[in-house]
Amino acid sequence: VVFGLFGAAFVIASGFDTAGRTALTKGTSMMLVFMSTITWTWWINRQGVLYWEMDPYPFWDVRCSADKRNRTVHILKNISIVGALMIFQQLAKYESQASPSRPSFLEGIVTALRPWSCTATLAPYLVALAVL
Repeated sequence: VVFGLFGAAFVIASGFDTAGRTALTKGTSMMLVFMSTITWTWWINRQGVLYWEMDPYPFWDVRCSADKRNRTVHILKNISIVGALMIFQQLAKYESQASPSRPSFLEGIVTALRPWSCTATLAPYLVALAVL
């Protein structure tokens, strides 16, 4: 939890330095540690009960327990979050290699806001889809 809070705070607070590269590399690393830890401790191995030892049925079977289905959804969600964090991290690394000099102030603002603009663009569509 501490890594997750510090990672999120680091991404937000240092998003404007060197075009957000520091935030997107170091902040995402802390968030990756947090997501891996929370996925293992809460969704895969909760209170010593491993996910694959819960019941003999796969999550798509009607006889599967609700708790196992709930864990499955959260495990898949966390895998997708880890994938998105790794994509942002690699984008920042490739940009720093391609342009090692310090970017202009405007380029820094635009680059730092890129992760938030993606969410702001897709969120209304996802909400509309959920409502429909």
